[in-house]
Amino acid sequence: MKKFKPNKYLIILIFIIIFHAILNYTILSIDNTYMVYDESNAYTFSLRIFNLVKSNPINLFYYFMNDQCTYPPLMHLASTPYYALFGTTQDISAFSNITFFIILILATYSIGKNLFNDKIGILSAIIVSFFPGIFAFSRVYMVDFPLAGMVTLSWYFLLKTKNFTNTKYSLLFSISAGLGMLTKFTYFIYVLPYFIFLLPWISNFFKQSPNQLNLKQKKTKLFNLTLALVICLGIPSFWYFFNLKRILLHHIAFNKAYIAQINLNYNFGFILKRFDFLFIDSSNQTGIFFFVIFLLSSLYAILNLKKIKTSYLLLWFFIPIFFLLMNTFWLSGRYILPVLPSVAILISFFLFRAFQYIKNKFNLKETKHCWEFFLCILILICLLSYFKTCFPVIYLGSANEGFDFMEDFIDDGMLKPAVVIQTPDQIIALLNLSEPDRTGIKENILITPNTPLLTEICNQINKDCNQQFYSPFKEVCCACKPLSLCITGGFNFCDEIELGNISTMEYYFESADIIITKNNGTFGFENILNNNILMEQFIKPMFDLQEKYLINFTLIYQSKPNPKDNYSSILIYKRLNNSGKS
Repeated sequence: MKKFKPNKYLIILIFIIIFHAILNYTILSIDNTYMVYDESNAYTFSLRIFNLVKSNPINLFYYFMNDQCTYPPLMHLASTPYYALFGTTQDISAFSNITFFIILILATYSIGKNLFNDKIGILSAIIVSFFPGIFAFSRVYMVDFPLAGMVTLSWYFLLKTKNFTNTKYSLLFSISAGLGMLTKFTYFIYVLPYFIFLLPWISNFFKQSPNQLNLKQKKTKLFNLTLALVICLGIPSFWYFFNLKRILLHHIAFNKAYIAQINLNYNFGFILKRFDFLFIDSSNQTGIFFFVIFLLSSLYAILNLKKIKTSYLLLWFFIPIFFLLMNTFWLSGRYILPVLPSVAILISFFLFRAFQYIKNKFNLKETKHCWEFFLCILILICLLSYFKTCFPVIYLGSANEGFDFMEDFIDDGMLKPAVVIQTPDQIIALLNLSEPDRTGIKENILITPNTPLLTEICNQINKDCNQQFYSPFKEVCCACKPLSLCITGGFNFCDEIELGNISTMEYYFESADIIITKNNGTFGFENILNNNILMEQFIKPMFDLQEKYLINFTLIYQSKPNPKDNYSSILIYKRLNNSGKS
């Protein structure tokens, strides 16, 4: 009987996964910052999907027909087992990314092994897991990290199809591609480079040539390619059929707003800014040490471009990056995540070649455990960098509203745990609200500032009532975020507040039970104070309304001044018992 010998690289992979799972849970537990904007919206939708799965999974189909989420539902669905086992907290939603972390690590190892050897595979898995962009966004509940996992898995299956001559892996690729499209609609950008290698075959398919593939091979290849296309389009069709038009219109409007905001033109400055983004954000996502090695490895791979294996990796990186630089107006480092596995494999290839060169140069062929020593040194460097980044002295935020962290989480991921003084739960507790029933909270709550903390308070109050946010300005955006004024709780209305329609706003002031505002004189719209039209038609009339109606309210809470926000304070007013509503 053959003695079982454990695979040492498999043991290392398991160690990496367990290490990151434990540390992710630890960091999420220490951190008390709250979700905002995209992350909070994703969490809210995941709770709705979980409740549907728990009550009646058949209702999911009807929900997807009327889904208002900007992104497809795979990430939200993947969270449901974690909610069922560990609860429905925000920390658990972020921790559920570990599913896609496992996919990414195993797929990266498999690609490196398939293209080169198992040593490059394990190097790639270790390096990619310690990229700041990867471990930081594995703690942020947004679709970009799951997308990175699904893209990497698809690339592995694509390489195993051997240009779609293998039916089994063609089928597996089609399934992963369908699930990838259910993760984020930009999925196709990151796998498209592989199909460049099929262009010569497609162009010569109907041509007669001495080296023509036999008819059986042609039929197999064509069948596999067609099958993959049908399945990968069929799997996500149930969601896109009902939501594609809305998504396209949303993103067209989004880009128009951004162009109008910054007067964007395609010129040398535009191109320079894009490449500045590429270098700075790539170095942030990989770390300076690995980014320098990546530049060297890219140069080495380009000089050896005839080697088809490195060509896969170069195209996987450069084509999506070029597409994003030229066509995406709102740039963020998280868009780079799906190409980081290719970066890790290129770095590993270069390091392995350098290791072989040094080994031969200094005649170390007979030295035992030379490779293991090299691997240990690399892991030690990664660990030191990780702990230096993730566990400095825990910063106790002086900003009442967590401004130090929220924007960074969206753009850079959760690099380290943080503690903020003020949270949505603390504010909600001060309101002493009645328990919500199926029709919602009974109190009418008017929240005027547009700030991360108060936006999340709206989310928390509304999450069980399916009530919505409304914007006071139609088609007016600042830095691509709607200038929103949150009216929540007992209010029952469906009309947007038009610019200058102060009579509508007066109804909400006179009907409010609770008003939450800010004392710095801007209503949270600091970025538009130079817009005279908005000031005259909205801001000043809003102050007049507030002065008119606040005499019927008493101040029940005033936060400490926030040094990160011009020392402003949040104010909570509650209607006096003896002042009836108009």
